[in-house]
Amino acid sequence: MCFHSISAAVTRRRQAEMVGAIDIGGTKTIVALVQEDGTIVDSERFPTCRAHCEAHLDACCEALQRLLRGQGLDVRCLSGIGATVPGIVDEKGQMLVHCAYPDWNGKPIGHMLGGRMGGFPVLIENDVNACALAELRFGAGGLHDFLWVTVSTGVGGAVVSGGRLVRGSKGFAGELGHIKVEYGRPCVCPSCGGRGCLEAHGSGRALDRMFRLEMKRNSQLAALVEGQGLPADGRGCAALAQQGVPQAVACFRRLGSYLGRGLGAAVNVLNPQAVILGGGVADSFSLMYNFIMETFCSCVHPSLMPVQLLHTGLGYHAALLGAAALALKGK
Repeated sequence: MCFHSISAAVTRRRQAEMVGAIDIGGTKTIVALVQEDGTIVDSERFPTCRAHCEAHLDACCEALQRLLRGQGLDVRCLSGIGATVPGIVDEKGQMLVHCAYPDWNGKPIGHMLGGRMGGFPVLIENDVNACALAELRFGAGGLHDFLWVTVSTGVGGAVVSGGRLVRGSKGFAGELGHIKVEYGRPCVCPSCGGRGCLEAHGSGRALDRMFRLEMKRNSQLAALVEGQGLPADGRGCAALAQQGVPQAVACFRRLGSYLGRGLGAAVNVLNPQAVILGGGVADSFSLMYNFIMETFCSCVHPSLMPVQLLHTGLGYHAALLGAAALALKGK
C-alpha cells in the first residue's frame, strides 16, 4: 500500500494520475513515473542488457520500485504500467513474438514484468507503435489518420487510421523501412538482407555511409571534419550542413530524396492526414524538409494532397510517453 507519509487525498490524486513507463530500447532503457498529462515525474536511465533478458527485466522493475519509493508510493498506487520493446508484439500486449536479440525472442515479456511487480498487469508494445500511441494521446493536434516514421539508425513506421493503431494480420503493419526506393544501384538492407530498401538508403546508417564516401572523395572536406573535431558520421554531416558546406548539404539532399520516395509510396496507399517524423536523424528535420517535400510532392497523387509533413513535438521521450499511453489505454 502507499506509505503513511502521504495523505489520503494526495494518494488518491497520484493513484488517478500516475503510471509506470518502461522504454526498453536497443542501447538504452528509461524507466519513469508519468502523469496522465504526459508529465514525467521522475526517471532512471541505464544501458539495455541485450544478452540477458531476465536480468534486464529485474533491473527495470527494481528501478520502478525505487522511483515509487521516492514518491512515497507502491505499485498499487499506479493506474497502469506499460513497456516498449524493440520487436513485434502479439495483439494481447504480452508476448515479444519477434526480436533481434536471441535471449528476448519469443518470451512473454509482459507477464514476466508483471510477475516481478507483484502480479500487477503490464502491457507491452513495439517501440515505434508506442511512439504513434504517444502522438495520438499527447501530441498530433487532433490528427486521427497519420503515419509515424522513426528515422534513426534504421527506419521504422506505424500506421494510425481512424484513431486506431493498424497492426496487420501478423503484427508487421507499418514496416515502411522496407519500401523499395532504389533500383539502379541498390544497397543491401542491413535488417532484411534485401536490396534498395528505404532503410538502406534513407536512414542514419545510410547518412553515415554517404558522408564518409564524400570525405574519401574530397580531402578538403575530410580536413574540415578533422579541423573542427567533428565525428565522421551523420552528426558531423549535420553540423557542416548547418554551416552550408555543399558536400554535407548534398548528403541531406540525397537522404531527403529517398525519404520522399518512400513516404510518398506509403501515402498513396494509406491516404493519411499527416506524416510525423521522429528519431535521431529526424532531429535534423530543418535540413531535410525541403528535399523530402520536393520528391514527396512529385510521388503523391494530387488528389491525396495536401499532406502535412511534421516533426514530432514529443522529442527524445516519444517511446517512453508511448509506454505511458499504453498504460493509460482505455482511461
